[in-house]
Amino acid sequence: MKNLDFLKIILISTLVSFYSMADDKGKSAPGALESLKYKSGEEASNDVRAMQTEMLVSKSEELAIKQAQKLIKKYRGMAVEADLQLRLAELYMRRAKSERFFELNRESEFAVKLAPQRVKSASSRTMIVKAVDIYDQIERRFKYFEKIDVVIFNNGFARQQLGQEKTAEKLYWRVIKNHNYSMLVPDSHLAIGEMAFRQKRFKDALLHFEAIKKYPQSRVYPYGLYKAAWTQYNLQRTEVAMKELESVVEFGKRVEEQQLDARLDLRKEALSDMALFYGEVYKPKDAYKYFSRHAKSEEIGDLLMKVSRIYARHGKFGEKDIVLRTFVDENPRDSLIPEIYDQLVWNYEDMKSRPQVVSQLEDFRRLCATNSRWAKGQKGEKAVEQIQGCVRKLQASAIKLAQKWLNLWEKNSSYPEFADSAERAYQIYLADNNDLEKANKARFAYAQLMFQRQKFSPASIEYEKVGRTTAEPQLGHESRYAAILSLEKSIKNNKWTNAEEERFKSLVQLYVTHHPQGKFRLDVEFKVGLIAY
Repeated sequence: MKNLDFLKIILISTLVSFYSMADDKGKSAPGALESLKYKSGEEASNDVRAMQTEMLVSKSEELAIKQAQKLIKKYRGMAVEADLQLRLAELYMRRAKSERFFELNRESEFAVKLAPQRVKSASSRTMIVKAVDIYDQIERRFKYFEKIDVVIFNNGFARQQLGQEKTAEKLYWRVIKNHNYSMLVPDSHLAIGEMAFRQKRFKDALLHFEAIKKYPQSRVYPYGLYKAAWTQYNLQRTEVAMKELESVVEFGKRVEEQQLDARLDLRKEALSDMALFYGEVYKPKDAYKYFSRHAKSEEIGDLLMKVSRIYARHGKFGEKDIVLRTFVDENPRDSLIPEIYDQLVWNYEDMKSRPQVVSQLEDFRRLCATNSRWAKGQKGEKAVEQIQGCVRKLQASAIKLAQKWLNLWEKNSSYPEFADSAERAYQIYLADNNDLEKANKARFAYAQLMFQRQKFSPASIEYEKVGRTTAEPQLGHESRYAAILSLEKSIKNNKWTNAEEERFKSLVQLYVTHHPQGKFRLDVEFKVGLIAY
């Protein structure tokens, strides 16, 4: 074993020495390696760096392979040869990854320019075949090699890469049956289970995933539980699948508590899938309690959002409403509440219940007010941004709905519900809008809607607001004239009050000031005189 350790040091030093060499210009390796690091925002350069890095790795692999081959020749027939052959096979498998990288970049213009011959000649399959040949050779020549289980397992894995799944499965079975002491037994069960799962042989797959439960110390243990859950689901045993996922979550908690290898933690994936399956097993009113038992408090909101989306996808809008409102009741000050209010708005729209949409929009506006209980509950540096984000989300939905309902009403004016809802949505959008030009465009559309509904007096007021604040010439001209026209149409029987007459004069003056050559100037000035007469 001392000789073996020494040989490993030689192989490792081959890799290390390559990176420690200075280039022809005398630059040090750290500087050279620094230049290959990924840099955010430099996508084209990063592609070049990735190619250069892989070329360096490939060269180091070539050196390591040559060194291993030399050592094999030197120690041919000795006890350490099997170890060296195994190491050589592993190097070929690693080399296959590099070759795959070049294969994937075969259509890349910069890759072809940078390393034309390397990209053209790349063949990951060739490297894997070389590894397989070595694995087969080790089995024939070194039947009592202490790592023969590793050789057989790696051979199975390599065969899978070559698409030889039947042969791979036989090799995995040999590990399970002939080397039951091996730490690779659960890995072999997982590999066979995965192949069966992909082939939709779910009962066979389940046998292997269940077998992994006998090895709780194995690194594949949590993945076995996880795959067992999905297999049960595909066998239409959703309740059992949920229990399996709960086991994965509990295992993940132990991983965190005991600070084990984070790669063993599939807790988040399992929780996400529990949200996916939830509606098939349990009632919507119990969703909050269920996930409170299994998830962290900061995770519950996102999980319930996912549950609600699944319900909506199946047209179960009532169930979605229950899930979301339960969360709001339990966590009225959570930062996720604006998103949930927004979801509730659109859920009612999916249900085509416009009065409820409007009512929810109004609740949404009250939520975003700086004096609301939710707003006061936001603390720290992000509080202002969270409140502003609430307002932005509200306004985005309000204007989108207002425009949608307006279009629907214009196509079918016999449904006043659309117009009523659109008016209220425009009002909500405009109430707290600080983006003047966007607000002016929406306000003009709102005024147009009221004009079409013969609500001339309020329409005139809204047109005037646009006319006095907009910087857009065409919008300004249209809104100033429309304010005059709307006021005129609001007067019944041509009976003007003093206040109305004064406002009319003010609107005409506004128009003339901004449009001294306006096409309606003579008309509106004549009307002023006519009213006075």
